[in-house]
Amino acid sequence: MRQWLGQAVGLSVVISALLGCNQLPVSQGTPYTGNTYANTSATQPGASPAVVVDPQRCADEVDCQLKRLRTVVFLGDVARAGGPRLVRQGESMVTPAGGMVEGWPQLRIDFPTSLSGKFVIQSDCASEHCRFDAETLRRVYRSHLAGEPQRLKEVACKAPGATHKLVGRWYEERELDGKQVKQLLALNADGRFQLDYQVHDVSAVDVGQESGCWSQQGDQQVLETTEVSGRPVYYRDSYRLVEQRGDSLVLEKADGAHSTARRVHAGFALQEPDGPSVSF
Repeated sequence: MRQWLGQAVGLSVVISALLGCNQLPVSQGTPYTGNTYANTSATQPGASPAVVVDPQRCADEVDCQLKRLRTVVFLGDVARAGGPRLVRQGESMVTPAGGMVEGWPQLRIDFPTSLSGKFVIQSDCASEHCRFDAETLRRVYRSHLAGEPQRLKEVACKAPGATHKLVGRWYEERELDGKQVKQLLALNADGRFQLDYQVHDVSAVDVGQESGCWSQQGDQQVLETTEVSGRPVYYRDSYRLVEQRGDSLVLEKADGAHSTARRVHAGFALQEPDGPSVSF
């Protein structure tokens, strides 16, 4: 409940910031027609109404205000995907100093100051890899402005296809510092992965789940983790594909250690621990 209230207060602050900055006067009598506005106030008999096609532009003052509100929804989508929380800076929303999130580019959204202007999103990836490239962010933002929003979590992964040789479920058991580790890695055809794992100790079993996107880049299997036990995160791991033969998969980790997994059927799952368990 406390978290929900904090999100609600934060959302109201963002809405006030968006609508309070150089707000254009509200126009009356301009009807909304789906994803576009028809400006009929100056339409002469027999003339066709002007229709806005570019979602980054405004049809009129009402349309501008609506798209500011849709920007709020987009910023919420960014936050839910684990991205930064933007703050107001003049006629823009920007990633604040000290507000960078690992794996995310620095974001900036500029609002139009007149009806001839446009909504513009900019992104600058300062690291070698960012979870979203500039074109993907621009495409998703435009979908929000158009009233047909895509979700960042749904477009993050690139599908390798159902025929890719690594698609499937892979199970591994190994020893780590005297503890038994069991993990089940599901590599899905849509580019998503889910890793369920258990670390068995004498006193308890640590359990956890990671999820995100996977891909194969040359001889490297890449896992981009975006959630750990429901918490948004971002980190990127690469493993060298040593061998994949039949139902056996051998990967080499960064420290040179080999990890060997076997393919299991679609209904295979880790058994519930017998003793007490602790979630990561």
